[in-house]
Amino acid sequence: MKHFSRNCMGFDPLACMAIFVVSLSAAAAPADEPATATSQAGAASCDKAEVLQAGPISVKFQDGQLRYLYAGDREFVRRIYFAVRDARWDTVAPTFSNYKLERGKDSFKISFDAVCKSKTADYAWSGVIEGTADGKITFSAAGKAGAEFNSPRIGLCVLFGAESLAGGEFSVKGSDGRAEACQFPQQIAGKLIADKFNSLEYSVGGVQLKLGLEGGLFSMEDQRAYADSSYKAYAPMEYAYPKIAAGAQAAQKVVLSIKSFEPPLIMTAAQPTTITPGKGVDGAKVPRIVQVEKAFKGSGFHAILNFKGDKDSTKEISWAVNPAWHLSDDDMFMENLPAVLDQARTARAILPNAALKIGPAGIDSPYQRPGPDPRNSAQFAAAWAAGLIKYMALGGTEEATFRIGPGPVNKVLDAFGQYAGWQAISITQTGPLPRTIEACAATSENKTVFWLVNTTSQPQKAILDGLPADSASLSRPGKADDKTQIVNCPKNRLELALEPLDVVFLVFEKK
Repeated sequence: MKHFSRNCMGFDPLACMAIFVVSLSAAAAPADEPATATSQAGAASCDKAEVLQAGPISVKFQDGQLRYLYAGDREFVRRIYFAVRDARWDTVAPTFSNYKLERGKDSFKISFDAVCKSKTADYAWSGVIEGTADGKITFSAAGKAGAEFNSPRIGLCVLFGAESLAGGEFSVKGSDGRAEACQFPQQIAGKLIADKFNSLEYSVGGVQLKLGLEGGLFSMEDQRAYADSSYKAYAPMEYAYPKIAAGAQAAQKVVLSIKSFEPPLIMTAAQPTTITPGKGVDGAKVPRIVQVEKAFKGSGFHAILNFKGDKDSTKEISWAVNPAWHLSDDDMFMENLPAVLDQARTARAILPNAALKIGPAGIDSPYQRPGPDPRNSAQFAAAWAAGLIKYMALGGTEEATFRIGPGPVNKVLDAFGQYAGWQAISITQTGPLPRTIEACAATSENKTVFWLVNTTSQPQKAILDGLPADSASLSRPGKADDKTQIVNCPKNRLELALEPLDVVFLVFEKK
């Protein structure tokens, strides 16, 4: 993790190969510096999160994916992963075997086998991922269909975080070599951002990058319409879609090179999160919370993007929020929280006079599953919902209907009831990257409420500074043994330890 500052306003593995490369111009480790290496192997270890280093690049590996590629404090790629979609567009979860990790001080090599098999798909692939001390990361995959099935798309995907890149420019080139200027959109785009290209160049901070493809063509879509906080470049392997023949193989190669890099200050993950309140945000307020038990189907956000009615006279608009359309791991759910703010801003731009309502919001898969998502009854759902309300509030949402639980989440949602309509306050936050704590505040008359959410499964530390009073009432409504207590805040400052997936409310009253 790094430090940031932001304002919250089984088959032949040689049969076919898909390769992803990240390279960075950086000095290798000194020759007299001893290399340290450890290795581990096991069928289930691929599920365990590993934070790895490839020279100056830090990256998290889990579930066969690379996540959160950072150069110092700059995220330049959100994720790299291999996806098998079935005929319903459901992403078929892989099971892993033959996992091996070799870790050096600033290098690593991972290998594993994966099978994506369900009633609707059967595909096996092998992965080899290698990071070297000069800042080069290679992601290789080789795949083969175990049986005939229908699929709209199989291949590598690269996600680019919207928070880092929205509004930034990039250029693409197609097979004819002609360049076209494009932009990562601020407002959510309902159409493809770019199509039929095999080369892309962009920059973030002081990092300049180039993405290239052999053996196919990229397309890029804005995933925020699905409540994902990213732009996705996807390259289908060269199959005769939709029918994937038994034994069919394909080849693909993707290369991402970092053309230039200015090393920033690197902070340690041990740094706490520092939270400082600012001023009220115009139009931002805590939404009215409604909880329902019975499932109902809401409109997708595309209904707003394709709105055909009278935009000026429309008084109310609503849409559903579900983070499980593409991937359903814990990281994905939490990293996607800011997307609802972009949805609200886009809806407001399209329908300036409409009250914004969201519903249903929940974590159950939109695809058929044996039962509800087990996280509904766990503290995870409470943390997800409280984090989502932060971004609903900043977006000026009038009302939010949740179908979630039963579990601690319902008590947390109940707690928000007394704050409906309170004006949201801007927050300046510094701390580890990716973000581990979501913090928000709202005010009404002489009272201010803060809510802090630990979005991780590890304890976190927070320091609140510039608080509106020297004491506060503290509660954890998601906890069975919750009791409100008074905490002192000498010099309007408070240090707070957050348990895994903790949701903490602090209420200050000016006297």
